[in-house]
Amino acid sequence: MENYGEMHRTCENMKRVNKERRAFGAKRKLQKIIEKRFETAIIGILARCEKHFGDLWGYESEYPELSKQQKNMLEIWECLRSDILNHGNTQSRAAIDEISKYNIEEDVYQIDFIVKKKD
Repeated sequence: MENYGEMHRTCENMKRVNKERRAFGAKRKLQKIIEKRFETAIIGILARCEKHFGDLWGYESEYPELSKQQKNMLEIWECLRSDILNHGNTQSRAAIDEISKYNIEEDVYQIDFIVKKKD
């Protein structure tokens, strides 16, 4: 009987440790996913702006020399691009900080084996 009680306590302790490890891993996984989503969204926004408005500053132009107006537009674009990246990174960090305030638990498939004493 003593051996069974010890095995039961060990099993429960292992379950607790594993649950804590999974919770930490789940939080870190969620943070990485959200960080990647922000990054993908920001880069996607910039790519679409370049695609639709890039001709204003000579984006993908076959002419290497930019006109004065294109140079002005390029300067404006670089400032806007920098603002978008900075704002997106700030919001990404804020979201990650917000996640750290919560307990996260990932739904996973789990099997519990029940050990019964032989009679």
